Amino acid sequence: MKRVYLSIIVCLLATAAQAQILFGVQSSFQSSNVSISSGAIGGIDPSSFLTSSWGYRIGAMADIPVTDRLSVRPQLLYSTKGYKVDFSSLLGGFGGGLGGGLLGEVAAIRLTTNYLELPVQAMYGFDAGSGRVVVGAGPYVAYALSGSVDGVSTPFEAGTPRLDAGAALSLGYETSAGMSISAFYSHGFANTISSNPNTNAPADPNNPGFTPTGTVMNRSFGLTLGYFFGTGN
Repeated sequence: MKRVYLSIIVCLLATAAQAQILFGVQSSFQSSNVSISSGAIGGIDPSSFLTSSWGYRIGAMADIPVTDRLSVRPQLLYSTKGYKVDFSSLLGGFGGGLGGGLLGEVAAIRLTTNYLELPVQAMYGFDAGSGRVVVGAGPYVAYALSGSVDGVSTPFEAGTPRLDAGAALSLGYETSAGMSISAFYSHGFANTISSNPNTNAPADPNNPGFTPTGTVMNRSFGLTLGYFFGTGN
């Protein structure tokens, strides 16, 4: 199997050496949330109190042609993902005025994790007008650099996984001048919380204490604007 992977890499490098590799930059607005596999917590469905949170991605990309229509596109991005915990919905399940008594004016908190993310997509283009429609798919890996709760930096709990991995899909339009706009969906497969959380540890932005068992996986979608330097895109 290692020989197969090595052969693929060698073929890609050989193709890239003979092709015009394009380099560019991109930025995205993304909406993210998490999927929890542990089911009901205290009789409440997690989806009823976890809501999406807006974030962004920014970074560099390259486009390595394989054929006239097919290319490989690695990206290196700084990506902010997270979600909000809606206490009014959560505590409402335990009875009337409990939420107001415990939380005062706080209705929700925002938990954010900042990742260094590396997606690698296979891109296929269809001619459309002066540019082309491009469909992409491929895996990504990411490493959690830091986290915060309502904008306040928060240390990770000991044992919390820092690596994330998943797959992404994209659909966009690219002009002959190098501009691009696309929509994407990112689906994480890795558990982002500790399997044995320490309740005495500092708050973990990936585990606010509502999910002592099961898995928590990232989900996000958004819009990306990009620009490739040079022509021939």
